[in-house]
Order: sequence, then structure tokens, then C-alpha cells
Amino acid sequence: MRTAWIRAASPALACALFAGPALAVERIEKTLELAQPLTSGGKLHIENLIGSLVVRGDRTGGRAVVSARVVVEAETRADAQAIADSIALQSAVEGDTTLIHVAYPVDRFPSFKIPRGEKSGLVAKWVTPLVQKTTVAAAYGGRSVEVGSGRGAVAVAVYAEVLLPLEVEASLRQIVGTLQAVGLRGKFALEVVEGQIVAEQIYGTLQTRTGGGNVVVRNFSGEGLELLTASGRMEILEVRADETRVRTGSGTLDGSGITTAALYVESGTGGVRLAGVDTVAVDVTTGSGLVDLGLRITRTREASVRTDSGNVVLRINPTTPFLFHAESGAGSVQHRDVAVEVLELEKHRMRLQRGHGGADLRVTSARGDVFLRPS
Repeated sequence: MRTAWIRAASPALACALFAGPALAVERIEKTLELAQPLTSGGKLHIENLIGSLVVRGDRTGGRAVVSARVVVEAETRADAQAIADSIALQSAVEGDTTLIHVAYPVDRFPSFKIPRGEKSGLVAKWVTPLVQKTTVAAAYGGRSVEVGSGRGAVAVAVYAEVLLPLEVEASLRQIVGTLQAVGLRGKFALEVVEGQIVAEQIYGTLQTRTGGGNVVVRNFSGEGLELLTASGRMEILEVRADETRVRTGSGTLDGSGITTAALYVESGTGGVRLAGVDTVAVDVTTGSGLVDLGLRITRTREASVRTDSGNVVLRINPTTPFLFHAESGAGSVQHRDVAVEVLELEKHRMRLQRGHGGADLRVTSARGDVFLRPS
């Protein structure tokens, strides 16, 4: 499913999602449960509008087991109870796909907000620094809905926890809030419009997508890892993949312990800091921001770093053979504490060699400085 998001000028998320007159409110909480059998070899889609979605791997006997805590605030207890009663866990099977959906009264209310009493909770912790708008708009339940602090917005949050069997193909979607996936095996697509994604101990294939939010991936092993975000910080730790792709519009990328046959990084604005990268091929392209790349070039054949503005620091192990070519349109090129044969050295251009064969390393910057250093 495609998610659309829009941005509008606003001070900060604290104002966007939590501001409002200090009126007395009534609070209702309830718990929902669902056990949905899954089709063998089929797909699964789970979505939630506002709150959190935590998915864990477990031996659940071919079922998805869901429990959810619902929090509603309204001016009267009757109104809060009516809204709480309209929220449910729904499931359906369409073809080979099982759908699990947290149903909200989107037919009666086009706008929702995080309850005031949830300010100090998990949702606020991650969403508050990120949303710079009055509302988040997205398609949900066949309707266009907004999450923010608009007049008439319903104060509700749903915190869902899901147990899944091993070897499953699933897409998980949280509009505003946090999405956490832990101890899963299979093929997974995780999406958050505004908030945070945390994926830990995932085996198989993983894709993450955010409109604005942080992404943390720890201990991934499998065929492919793809991380996409419009804005927000990314962190990848201890990854073993056949192919790793990262694309971000703005925000920093930090990582270490990355073993992959091919690594592709594309960043509009924001720094890229990766250490302990063990790869056959690597390609890093950035618009602006520091690139600090630590390569174990023992099995690297090709490495390319291209940046428009921003310095580049390439760190390599001290004994492996390589051929290095660096060029900067307006910056300097330097090497330090690396035993090499200098083939060419000018202010804006440098070619170095150590031994014969080995990695072909190329760095190009339009306006930044380039440094080659030992790891």
C-alpha cells in the first residue's frame, strides 16, 4: 500500500500534537485481542494509525496473535466510551493476503491526536523531535485522515503487540508513532509516516520506509536490506547481507559492523559515518555533509564516493593492496600515515598505489576536502 504524507509549516511537534487548552478530560482504557490463522505460504499486512506496533517472532502455531491497549480521552465519559467502543481489531483474507487492521471511526472523525495523558509515553518520545507540521495526512481505512491538533481531533492511541510465526512474509504499517520488529524470520516491509522504526534480530529480507523519523537496524542477517527515509536519522549495526541499500533525503547515517557483498548509499543532506565495512563493492553519493567511511578492503574490488559539498575521509586497513584516485574541484586532497607509492599529487588531484591489484578506490568531491587515512 502507498502512503502519502504532506508537510506544512509549524513550530515543533510539541505544539503540533499536544498543544491545546487545558480542559478537563475523561479517560477510558480497554484491551483488544485477536488470534488470526495465517494461510500457508501467504502474505500478511498489519496496520495501525496512531500509537505503536510491536511485532515479535514466536512459535504461535501458524497464527498471528494480537493484543492491543486502547487509550481514549474526551470531554465527557460518555463520549470517551463511545469512541473506545468504536475501535476494534479487524481481520480479513483477500486472495493470498491476510489483513489485520486496527479500525478507528474514520467515517465519523477525519482528525485524530495523541491523548494529553500520553505526553511522556513512547510515542511522544520519538515523534516530538521529528514532526515539524500542524498535521500528518495519510490514507487509512479507505479514508483520508489527519493526525495533529486540529479543532475536533479525537484523542486516541492504540498500542498493539503482535506475535508471528517464523518464516512469514509481512508488511507492517504505523502512521504516527513507533514500529518495532524483533526476532523475526522471513520477508518484511516496515513503514512509518512519522515516528521511529526499530528492527532487531531480523533474518531474511527487510525494507524500511519513513516519511519523517528515525530508523535503527541491529543484528540483521539475510539476502537484502533496504532503508528509505525522507528525513530522519539512520543507524545500522551488525549487518550481514548480500546487498544493502540506503537512501535518505536528509538526516545522518551511522553504522558499524557491516558485511555485505554490495553497499549503496545515497543521501541528499546529512553526514555519513560508517565503520568496519566489509564489502566487495561500495558506492556512496551525497549532496552535502561529511562522509567518513571505514573500509576493510581485504575483499573490496571497487569503492566509489561522490559528494557535491562536504569533506570525505576514507579509512583503510594498513597493509592491503589498492589503487586510490581522488579529485576535488575546490578542496584539497591529502593522505596521512599510509605507506603508499605516489603516482600523482597536486592540490586538487591525487593518485596513490600500494602493491599490485587489490581495491580500486575513487573519491570525487566538487567542493570538499579529501583525506586518506589508516583505519
